[in-house]
Amino acid sequence: MIYNVLNELVENEIKTFCFHLKVYTSSKYTPIPQSKLQSVARTDLASLLCQNYVKDAPRVTVDILRKMNKNTTASEIANL
Repeated sequence: MIYNVLNELVENEIKTFCFHLKVYTSSKYTPIPQSKLQSVARTDLASLLCQNYVKDAPRVTVDILRKMNKNTTASEIANL
């Protein structure tokens, strides 16, 4: 699910997503370090989200998509 959403984003949107991800603090988990996000493939990014945020990964993804004004995409995930 997360991979499918990330796969729909264009390269600049992935960079923006990673920017928001490295400073994401609305969770009990620590943000993913920038060194792990640099030039990361979408499959690896989806894995990092799931490893770092575990069951909260979908919510983190939705939060960041909303910060990027990708509200339609965020709503699709939130409704699953």
